Amino acid sequence: MQQFAYTTGKNATDSTLIIDGMDLLYTRRFDGFCLVSSDSDFTGLALRIREEGLTVYGFGERKTPEAFRNACHKFVFTEVLRPVAAQTLDDAAGEAVLASAKPGLVSEPRGAEPSNQERSPFPEPFFRQALEQASDDSG
Repeated sequence: MQQFAYTTGKNATDSTLIIDGMDLLYTRRFDGFCLVSSDSDFTGLALRIREEGLTVYGFGERKTPEAFRNACHKFVFTEVLRPVAAQTLDDAAGEAVLASAKPGLVSEPRGAEPSNQERSPFPEPFFRQALEQASDDSG
């Protein structure tokens, strides 16, 4: 998110995101929202979206405050989505892990930007499976 000089800092960015979320809510074009944050500042937004009868999926780290986690219909800890980084293994073991990993589920080491040719495709099957497991009888 780009922040201009008249709004700076963590709270300014959070406020801008919350306003954008409310704008999207009032378009009535969505059946649900996905909030990716470990910040309790988004608890009110999650509750407000739920008041409108929409589904709220939350994604964040284990440090996420319980209030925000409970404000979401379903909350997924991002730690379970992170594969083992090959850089922590020796070269031979790392190559074995990479060779056996599902395409698109191996992250690049931090600070390394893969070229367009090396970048893994979007892991659509993984996200479809996660959404399917999170769905209840009403879908």
